[in-house]
Amino acid sequence: MVQLPRQQFIYPSGEIIARDFDGTDDKLDVAAVPVSASPITLAAWFESDSATAVQVLVAIGDTATNDEELALVASGDLAGDPILLSDRSGAGTTTVASTTGYTVGRWHHACGIKRNANDRSAYIDGGSRGNDVSNQPDASGLDTIRIGVRARLTQSLWFNGRIAEVAIWNVALNDEEISQLAGGALPKDVRPESLVGYWALCGRQSPEPDTSRNTNHMVITGAAQANHPGHLARSCLRSRGLLGVGV
Repeated sequence: MVQLPRQQFIYPSGEIIARDFDGTDDKLDVAAVPVSASPITLAAWFESDSATAVQVLVAIGDTATNDEELALVASGDLAGDPILLSDRSGAGTTTVASTTGYTVGRWHHACGIKRNANDRSAYIDGGSRGNDVSNQPDASGLDTIRIGVRARLTQSLWFNGRIAEVAIWNVALNDEEISQLAGGALPKDVRPESLVGYWALCGRQSPEPDTSRNTNHMVITGAAQANHPGHLARSCLRSRGLLGVGV
């Protein structure tokens, strides 16, 4: 077991790895959906290269239509560059935005929660919670999870930058748990019994492994290796058996 000082977990070669998306056609996806109805929590770390583009971090959708999708979005087109949770079904689209936004070239934690048809929130860096109570039924026909682009018939809103530590839970995490994730807690250490998808995006394997119990490994299109958030690189070490659980 390799154990390094906290905040400095790296591969023996000195690399700290995530995945880099070119904003054009890089993505990861899997034709499987481990949760298809609320409550759902989506979370990811990201470092964007754009302060003007609308960019999908992770989405669950129906790839046969453009009408059914739940997506976590970095919204550079809006004032303040907030995180959005976009909730779309045949009844229309409802969005909720975090109250503050991201900075280009800096790692941030994003989280979106749909608790039920009338309750959803978006967060950045463990706080800045935005809330929405509009009525929006759950999307139906969900068949695919995608990272870096929409999970719908028309692929758009391609992400430009780095993404790591993508996770999905079939429960609504609470504010304290979201703060823990933004503070560096790994998804496997937060409600692990409800974690239904976890892609650390270490960039070392193809397909990209899902280390949750569902093992929905993702097909990789482009998305080369890049620097992982340094304080989270221990998750990549753990996934390769180089770091003990709980370290």
